[in-house]
Amino acid sequence: MTMRGWQVACRLAPAMAVAVALAGCGTTGQIGETSGSGGTSFADRVGRMFATGASSPEPAPEDAGKAHYECPMVTVRTGAAAFQVFANTRDAGQQLRYQATFGQTARECAALGQMMTMKVGVEGRLLAGQAGGPGKVDVPLRIAVVHEGTTPKTVWTRFYLVPAQMPDGRTQSTFLHIEEDVSFPLPKPDDLENYVVYVGFDPSGKPEKTGRKSKTSARGG
Repeated sequence: MTMRGWQVACRLAPAMAVAVALAGCGTTGQIGETSGSGGTSFADRVGRMFATGASSPEPAPEDAGKAHYECPMVTVRTGAAAFQVFANTRDAGQQLRYQATFGQTARECAALGQMMTMKVGVEGRLLAGQAGGPGKVDVPLRIAVVHEGTTPKTVWTRFYLVPAQMPDGRTQSTFLHIEEDVSFPLPKPDDLENYVVYVGFDPSGKPEKTGRKSKTSARGG
């Protein structure tokens, strides 16, 4: 998939203040609601993972004379909201084993010096299909920051294979991935509203071998 295909899939809402901005833009409700049968909210899970990771630099004290920066919103890319795995891809009568979809998203931002740094959390759901059952699926996830406009420009992008487990006796489960090192040059405050963080499934993507910090967890739903 070409990066120029990344488009807005939900209307951008006013962003939250920079230093800490945790918000949802998904199909499973607002952050803070209980997800699955474990009784643990997405906000709690993301909060714990953010808290146990490398601490973000403290933003400078607010100054009335300094520019105010908003935290870019996270949204699902049009055409990349679902990923399917079939039991037999060569059979015309192929049966669906699993389908992955997006749940909620979260982000945390800090404008430091000439850079905007972010942590992005993505919750996904794995559903068992007609030919489903217990097993593991590597879900192809891409996160990208795009400067929208007449000619959209990708300013940051990463691809991941996120492991998702389907426990025995279950028909759905959840997985969570957090990228801690999203960063890009800080634009002017009035231009930052044109920056969007897109998430989507990218079956044609290839993982990179780097030392970047990211976290993944999975649990039965």
